[in-house]
Amino acid sequence: INVTYSVDAEAVSITFDPADLPDHPERRKPVQAWKGRALGIDLNPEWIGIAAVDNITNPKELEETSLLEYALVQFPKRNAVTTETIREVLAATCDRAIGLARKHHCGVIVLEKGLGKLRSRGKNRALNGMINYWARTILLHMLTRKARLAGIKVIEIWGGYSTTIGNLALEV
Repeated sequence: INVTYSVDAEAVSITFDPADLPDHPERRKPVQAWKGRALGIDLNPEWIGIAAVDNITNPKELEETSLLEYALVQFPKRNAVTTETIREVLAATCDRAIGLARKHHCGVIVLEKGLGKLRSRGKNRALNGMINYWARTILLHMLTRKARLAGIKVIEIWGGYSTTIGNLALEV
């Protein structure tokens, strides 16, 4: 690998040609993204929802959005698994998301940003414990790394009210 560097009073700059890097087993040709296509991931206490959507007219209008394909991944129960099992499920979820994004030519994956550490003392205490126990940051970092190797961008958006909006839109 050809590496060049320079040192000045404030920084050290290092450059290299990415083409010189050795092949990574997960590196793929970049996705040929189609306009208006995206893959969304919804994080819930016991399920992770993955959906590929298309909207080339007006992204602000739900009626203009077409669902191309979706997948649900059931997350193991809190007391039934080890940390290693959790990481395996998250890695498999990332692989499934990347596969769907590539299949439907989605150049971006949208992940809901966690709402922080949820705390409560009432009846929602157990629910918040389930939401918090599997680290959302682990999923974000795994997904970002694998998506970069596949030439796909990952962005986070605030996930507030996403469940309510989804229930209303799908008439659940």
